Amino acid sequence: MAASFVGTQTLQDTIDAAVQEFLARMHRVPGFSEAVHNAEENRRRRAGVPSIVKPNDQLPGTPDIS
Repeated sequence: MAASFVGTQTLQDTIDAAVQEFLARMHRVPGFSEAVHNAEENRRRRAGVPSIVKPNDQLPGTPDIS
C-alpha cells in the first residue's frame, strides 16, 4: 500500500526507500554519525580488524551525508 505513495514497485524497494530516509534523517541528528563510527570501531576492535576509515574521512564514491 505504501508503494503507491513513495513510487516504488516492490516491497523491497519500499523498505529500501524507508531505510534510506530514516538514515538520512538520523545523520542530521547531532552525535549520530560519531556514535555509529564509534560502534563500528568497537566492533572492529573486538574482531581484531584494523581501522581503515577515520571519523571525518569520506570514502570515494559515497554521498556526503553531513
